[in-house]
Amino acid sequence: MKIITNRMQIRDAAEQFRRSVEQRGGYPNPNPSPSCWNKRDRARYEQLQALDVDTATAADVERIVGQKGWVGPACDECGRDVPGVAEFVQEEECGCGALSLAHWVCADCLRKAADAIDATLAAETGREE
Repeated sequence: MKIITNRMQIRDAAEQFRRSVEQRGGYPNPNPSPSCWNKRDRARYEQLQALDVDTATAADVERIVGQKGWVGPACDECGRDVPGVAEFVQEEECGCGALSLAHWVCADCLRKAADAIDATLAAETGREE
């Protein structure tokens, strides 16, 4: 399990953007060309690198990237955008190799799950809380 917060995602925004562009077939290059990054992506990457990651907001990152939802974990249980989540990763083998499935859960949902476990165990043992 690991914790993911808005601030962590803001701090990692430039790296995430770089990986996103690389997945599309480009890579960081000081002299963009058609076979590398286009000028717009390069400018966005440089703006993300220049952000003060200790004071920047999700809105700052989204303005640079040009896309809402770039920062801000959402709970996979309740669907709410929350300031932080616990990430649970399940590794599985499939025909194409290893597969990692991540599940993000907010503190409220974790509390509800813990309360449900306690209540179920109490009911099974016949003891009261």
